[in-house]
Amino acid sequence: MRKMDIYLSIPIIATTFSGWLNIITYGVMAVIFISDLKWDKKTILAVVIRCLIAVLVYTGIDVSIRGIASLFPDNIFTRVDGITAFLSYFLTPLLVSALACIFIKDFNPSVRIVFSSLLLTSWTTLPAISFYLSDLFNSNISIIWTLPRPIILIILRLIIHYLNLNKYPTLSIWQLLIFESFIIIEIAILIITHLNFEFQILDIKTLNFISLLIWITEIFVYIFFFFFVRSYSENKNHELENQKLRQDIKLLTFMESNYENIAALKHDMKNQYAYISILYQQGKDEEAKKFFTEMAVSANEVLNFASTENRVLDITLNMIIAKAKEYGVEFEYLCSCPKETRFSDQNLFSLLINILDNAIEGSARSKIQKKKVFARIHTSGNYLFISVRNTVDPRLSLESIEKQVTLKKNKISHGYGKKIIKRIVDMYEGAIDTSVENGIYEVKVMLALEDEKNLRKEAENETH
Repeated sequence: MRKMDIYLSIPIIATTFSGWLNIITYGVMAVIFISDLKWDKKTILAVVIRCLIAVLVYTGIDVSIRGIASLFPDNIFTRVDGITAFLSYFLTPLLVSALACIFIKDFNPSVRIVFSSLLLTSWTTLPAISFYLSDLFNSNISIIWTLPRPIILIILRLIIHYLNLNKYPTLSIWQLLIFESFIIIEIAILIITHLNFEFQILDIKTLNFISLLIWITEIFVYIFFFFFVRSYSENKNHELENQKLRQDIKLLTFMESNYENIAALKHDMKNQYAYISILYQQGKDEEAKKFFTEMAVSANEVLNFASTENRVLDITLNMIIAKAKEYGVEFEYLCSCPKETRFSDQNLFSLLINILDNAIEGSARSKIQKKKVFARIHTSGNYLFISVRNTVDPRLSLESIEKQVTLKKNKISHGYGKKIIKRIVDMYEGAIDTSVENGIYEVKVMLALEDEKNLRKEAENETH
């Protein structure tokens, strides 16, 4: 966002450096719109360098066009200034927009193209809007010429801030083509109106008014496009979240059968130990040893089996134990949970498996030697507290950790686990917090064990 502010401000300074009033006005606007930057030496130097580059680029284009136009006879181009103005009118904003598209790293590529197109068409309509306002107020005062540029800058800044397409996944090709087709049509109309101006087919006021209408139409097209993309993305996200939830439910169903088998095996081991004891008492040592060896294979699985009061928690922990072993991550846990809770099995499983799964992946992804995950789950009062910590690269910030790529082979569901976690937490009047300190990333979740509304009603009844 901040880099986009810089690039919106620079062309305004660069293309108006001939007038001191313009320089002061647009300089102030530039400072206002990038005031949220941390003004250290590095930032100031970057802004100065970019401004100088923009001025040099503009000057270079202007000199080049004038030089090329002067090579042709007057009977081909009646006015060098005319062709220069025409080419500068379109090439300057085109180059500035192209540079912005290349160097603005804050946005994904498709959004960069959309914003650069918006900047291009807005910039090319500025002179016409200035002419229109000057004619409307019947004045040639410099401020009338100056006002449209900061006004348009403010509008673009507000659009980018409040209607930011970068909030959503990369735009599809057909979505991009829809918006760019409108941009191409608008540029074509602008070129036609400019040529109209040269040949005096329509009066200047009409042409300037058409340019203003084109720009207003473009803004409305972008607003409509934003809400269209938002609706499409939300529907797509909802569909993928449901797909992830269905996968979790299938996994829970599958693991429940394994859980029952292991629980039965654990119960049966008591009888098997009793049988071995009888064999030894009867002096059948060889037979007892053979039976013990056969039993040891299944005993290893049972001995590593996590067992708490809550069946869903047991299933989740045992899955994570297996995954941690597969990824080479040390997993420790201290967990307890009531046998019966108000959480549905599917929601509790989805919440726990996504938090723990992310922790195992986060630790496995780090390049540190000791990869470790520690989970603590307990109750206190009316709340269930979940704390999961995993080791990460100490150099990474919280933002960079949460943007890391999944290790899963199926990357479709990547990112939706976090959305599912938040949705379940909100469903049960809970809270979630993430933090990183000294190479330890921690997720904390708090869920109400009983409905807060019911508790308040009970408290009110007791007071009465």
